Amino acid sequence: MSSASIAKTLERHAAQIGALAPCYLYDETMVRQHVEALKRALPQADILYSVKANNCAPLLRMLAALGLGADAASAREVELAAAAGIKPADIYYSAPGKSAGDIARTLGRATIIADSLNELARIEAVAAASEVAKDKPIAVGVRCTPDFDLVGYCKKPSKFGIPFSDVEKMVELLKACPHIRVTGLHMHLQSQCLDTAAIAAYYNRACSFFADVFSHLGTKAQFLNLGSGIGVAYNTTRDVPFDLSGLGEALSRAVASYENLHEARVLIESGRYIVCEAGTYVTQVLDVKHCYGKTYVIVQNGANGFLRPVYATLAMDNNAKAAVQEPFFTAPECFAFHAFDSCGRPRQGKELAVELVGNLCTACDTLGHDVKLPADIAVGDLITISNAGSYARNLSALAFASQQPPREALVRTDGSLLWAP
Repeated sequence: MSSASIAKTLERHAAQIGALAPCYLYDETMVRQHVEALKRALPQADILYSVKANNCAPLLRMLAALGLGADAASAREVELAAAAGIKPADIYYSAPGKSAGDIARTLGRATIIADSLNELARIEAVAAASEVAKDKPIAVGVRCTPDFDLVGYCKKPSKFGIPFSDVEKMVELLKACPHIRVTGLHMHLQSQCLDTAAIAAYYNRACSFFADVFSHLGTKAQFLNLGSGIGVAYNTTRDVPFDLSGLGEALSRAVASYENLHEARVLIESGRYIVCEAGTYVTQVLDVKHCYGKTYVIVQNGANGFLRPVYATLAMDNNAKAAVQEPFFTAPECFAFHAFDSCGRPRQGKELAVELVGNLCTACDTLGHDVKLPADIAVGDLITISNAGSYARNLSALAFASQQPPREALVRTDGSLLWAP
């Protein structure tokens, strides 16, 4: 959410938000803008919303109404996408280690993406015993493990997908699988990339890889899922926002280069792009205390409300050059903190460097060191934290200490709040 949008929302709904804090607010206007930006940039692709980024029910329903499909990472996410109104043909279920129960729950309700040869055999076994595959084979996809990354060619081991070296084994296995047929392929290499040229080059390499696999299968592709990778400029003074222009042309050229891909439905996952910046975490100040020269501002639900700032603080405490660990840690200084009084008015006094901490019974529950907040910060004030739309509530330790988990609300275009159940 923009600073102006946050201030306007808090001032209008201060009493309600204060009573329900901690909570997440998602800006519908910004979400719509990001969806439209992706659609304009990639008109030849269908966009799959990454449910694991944020599974808030009102948000999912809105995205379904905007025509997005779903990238589901669990059987439960398939069910959430379906409940939001997304059709089975537009739900793709991709994750490692699907159990027979997961497959049975989702067969016919989504396109299941096999993550290994064992999983292909497991899908066949479930399909053989199901009424869903009684009249014709079930269409499935396969996740591939390529011999390249976004930088260039290499052979990095991965827990995800089937490597090209196992394609012939897959062809032989499929001969004994009359109840399924592979109609598409999936690949995803990296999250949070801000280099447009790198993503464009990846599309070329991925399509070449897909074409080789389909040559071995002896069929034409019906769908290609190129994953995501499109990143967010968490810190606008340091990061250059991802440039979507030209991405569509690069994708079209890549697909057009291979005849057996021409008829394929092209899918791009949204990752965090649609929702990250649209979300704000709002929590309440429970105490302000001073100890040996430090000022501590204690807020409701730190790590058990919004884990990512806490994880980032821990990562930097232990290593000033901590490696990226998505989706838990992207980089330092990814979050902006602001203070508002209990009436929703911005605190604007002289700034003081404070330790911003949660109320869990652990010293690790620190949202930030030397956070600049107004010196007149007081109990009952509201603290907002930016970039809370993705990998936020659903990534946090919500059950820790048996505290009430944060609520969620969609801030509608008219400024009203639609609270999730």
